[in-house]
Amino acid sequence: MPSPKRKHIRLVQQCSPCKVLHTSRLVLPNAPPMTIDDIKAIRAFLNLDDPGDVAIYACMVIVFYSVARLGEFTVTATSKFDPAKHVTRQNVSFLTDQNGLPVINIALPSTKCAPGGEDIQCASYKDCVSHPEAALRRHFRINPAPSSAHLFAWRHPKSGLRPLSKAQFISRITSIAKRCGLADLKGHSLRIGSILFYLLKGIPFDVVKVMGRWAGEACLRHHVLILAPFLQANQPLLEIFNHIAMPPVR
Repeated sequence: MPSPKRKHIRLVQQCSPCKVLHTSRLVLPNAPPMTIDDIKAIRAFLNLDDPGDVAIYACMVIVFYSVARLGEFTVTATSKFDPAKHVTRQNVSFLTDQNGLPVINIALPSTKCAPGGEDIQCASYKDCVSHPEAALRRHFRINPAPSSAHLFAWRHPKSGLRPLSKAQFISRITSIAKRCGLADLKGHSLRIGSILFYLLKGIPFDVVKVMGRWAGEACLRHHVLILAPFLQANQPLLEIFNHIAMPPVR
């Protein structure tokens, strides 16, 4: 019996939260969802006393729990960092919600669909392995930097402080994933996996949509067929997804 990660499929066209795309062609996925177990397995291979590894781990859990895009927290190249466009340490606030529970608020200076910036929140799940606030504070402690530095800036042994690039992040994660025998994880695996995580936690679909900052259902419809095999055991949730995935009656 093949595992769910080998069975799921995705839509060919990438869906943007800014527009609706239509397609009927289906192919095998190139971005399987990253799960909590995957994060724990990867964490076991990281050296959280190493400046680069601790930055990568903090970035991974923050992106996951905030249902964010990896590109919103990394740079395309270390020379391309621009504090007017990229998230910095001064953009982070440690707050409490209306129930007195800790939450991390991150003010993104600019995003694909909000050039003027937008705020996202990251709940501090008290898991001994993947606690996002603990991961972020450890990164800050091992990689001290000015408030104007990139959020995940880390200290290279030769060149000093440098922003975390997307290429470095993906290279390290995929290398570990192969050693662990995990699926071929991509950057987008975090966003897909976080959707699955919150839905299986019982978070309402509309709330997950707000967390992911989707104006409509088009982009989540893109993920339905990827997530469906993981939802087989939760029939009510699967029925909701099937309803979203089905085209309207004409």
